[in-house]
Amino acid sequence: MSDGIAGDAAGLENDSIIGRLLDEISWEGNAKKYRGGGRGKENVLTAEVFYPLSFLPRAAFLGEVVTQAHGADAARRRVAAEIEDAQISLLHGDVQLAESSIRVQPDVLLTSPSTYTFVEAKRIRSSRFQADQLAREFVATLQQASDQIPLLLVILGSPPPVVVDQIPGRVHLEEAIVQRLDRVVTGGEPSSRVEDLLSALPDTLAWTTWAEIRALLVANRHRFSGAADGLAATVTRLCDAAITAIDWHG
Repeated sequence: MSDGIAGDAAGLENDSIIGRLLDEISWEGNAKKYRGGGRGKENVLTAEVFYPLSFLPRAAFLGEVVTQAHGADAARRRVAAEIEDAQISLLHGDVQLAESSIRVQPDVLLTSPSTYTFVEAKRIRSSRFQADQLAREFVATLQQASDQIPLLLVILGSPPPVVVDQIPGRVHLEEAIVQRLDRVVTGGEPSSRVEDLLSALPDTLAWTTWAEIRALLVANRHRFSGAADGLAATVTRLCDAAITAIDWHG
């Protein structure tokens, strides 16, 4: 007898957060570096934090992560307003830039009825961006959003400025995109095309840190202390799981 839910298991894709993490690891070719739990690995950190965030009350937690980020105010407000309806996809798979062989992969993809959020998550310990990485992700976000509101949300180990290959010193995220955008846009495009993309930058790019996410979890974990039927304890356990992950990977 069917329960009306299961369906044909052979035809289902494993799009769970854990399933996507395992699939990603399987392509890396050296599973030994994950021995001991993958401490410090950004993919593991992202999975261990976004897994509980996907189950916690959205407005009070994931919505607040977006609300309290920095930059692209209007886009963040819309994402937060639709967070209950958002679909969360970890390590979604490659996204190819239009008319290009360039591919990028969002660490997390949040999609809602009118928004498209590409999340780039760096590890807590010192890290760096590839030379064209942010510019590529910015262009991919705009292209994939189509008629939706685009948001590129970068989660950092510490506030900007950041280290970017082939750019001297430390730079802010916006500057990393500005300096490398003409290398990403398809050759032969008029300069007005680059200018159009750059005009969308302030409304598209936002950032936060793992420390800010941790502080939010700590501050909000008792907001449901008066809830009945075990909800309060469930919220506390999920918050503690995410907080522990951030501390351990840091």
